[in-house]
Amino acid sequence: MNGKVISIAVAATALVLVGCSSSDDNPPGFQPSELIVGESDTGVAADDIDTLELRRNAATLSSSSLGLNINELLGVGFATSDEGTPVNPNGMNVTTVGDNVENGDMLDDDVESLMNTSLALDSNVATVTREGNIITIDPDENELCQEQVLGDMVDNNAACVAVYQDLLVVLDARSEDTGVVTYQFQQEPVLLIGYSPDGGSYEINIGGLKTLLEAAADEDPETTVDLPDTFSGAVRVTAMVDDDSGVAAAGSISLAVTQPINIVDTDGDANFSLGNSELLKVSSDAQGNTRIDSTYGALSASFLSQLDDEDPDSMDVVALMMSGFTSQLSINEDADVATLTNTGSVLSIAINSGEAVNLSVSNYGATLTPDSLTIDQGLTLGASLTSVVGELSDGFNNAQFDVSMPTGTVLEEDSSGAARVAAGMFSYSLNASTSEGPITSSFAASAGECFESGGDDDDDPVFFGETVVDEDDDDEVLVKVDCGAF
Repeated sequence: MNGKVISIAVAATALVLVGCSSSDDNPPGFQPSELIVGESDTGVAADDIDTLELRRNAATLSSSSLGLNINELLGVGFATSDEGTPVNPNGMNVTTVGDNVENGDMLDDDVESLMNTSLALDSNVATVTREGNIITIDPDENELCQEQVLGDMVDNNAACVAVYQDLLVVLDARSEDTGVVTYQFQQEPVLLIGYSPDGGSYEINIGGLKTLLEAAADEDPETTVDLPDTFSGAVRVTAMVDDDSGVAAAGSISLAVTQPINIVDTDGDANFSLGNSELLKVSSDAQGNTRIDSTYGALSASFLSQLDDEDPDSMDVVALMMSGFTSQLSINEDADVATLTNTGSVLSIAINSGEAVNLSVSNYGATLTPDSLTIDQGLTLGASLTSVVGELSDGFNNAQFDVSMPTGTVLEEDSSGAARVAAGMFSYSLNASTSEGPITSSFAASAGECFESGGDDDDDPVFFGETVVDEDDDDEVLVKVDCGAF
């Protein structure tokens, strides 16, 4: 086995694992939930509450609920003995780190101050009007510019005041202690905050933020912004506690794209788009069990890159497209079991309009324990590198790399330390074309067989089903070995 075979195999493997998966059926798109999470503690209607009290509740909960709940929930993950938390020998415990988070009941002191100022709790200058339970605040621009969060965006105070004349704050009070605070610039939402005693959500409207930043640059020559021509979408972070009576808090924390992100930069010849997605959601229950979910919308991107080292003046157009997919990882602390499911997608990379790389993974499911991996739904990984890649490489034409583990395959750790196929089969194949001729390699291990990384034995090893003599080749590849006694 020469180094070229190994490098091709390793590169293809890495690309496949990064690429996610393959399915003709796209999963249902992510649908954002209500901005307010949780429910009112008091159940008192906003109609019965004074305007100042509603604003005060909004300021307090908007600045504290998200911070408090992140404090309760962050740290959901694998505990280690180094963290000072009791763990079982396998280290699969899930824990919270609430006691280790400074100022956990407040997201940020500057945020608290900004909420008080923007909701005009202590101002005699700001204008406050109320229609039903919609409260509109026109805050004092001079007071806003003293806030670090906003004042730092525009160094010149006169310019800062001019910019924030177009800022309004709208409080939609849904009850005594729940509601949505929206910061509008030139009547376009920039920041939305959903609050309740149980949790909080912060959503940034990227288009509104772009409008605000460009206005700041127009007012203050010393303020410069370099933004794409098109910059739109919305991103939200949400944290919620369902139950904090157990050893670990029950709830969730998530990061989501709630409006499709679209970026077009004509100066840099770059484009990026991502559909509605829940990039990451971590949920836990009071027993410490954890579930991690992701739901990605379709993604596309393109940019210019200099790929030909021999022609430094040439520029190539690289385009990436990936269909949507979902994945879920559930961790059962008591049973030391984790289950993984993935609906799959296809990742394609093109260079100058010609497909160069295609990566795929079938729909699959797996169960993991500290000592075994069980394939619950057949896993097929595939990567193809086409002649488009070959045109940019020395001596390489194309390659196809595949890995397969059918439903029911079980891999366990053998007593010898090798991997043992307890049921089913593990296999992979590599077919490549180079200037030195074709390369065809394969490896398969069936039930009852063991394998491990090899290449250092004195005897000629069996690499991917081929017996190869190469005294100078120290690269580690898979080899079959005798299984140990049970």
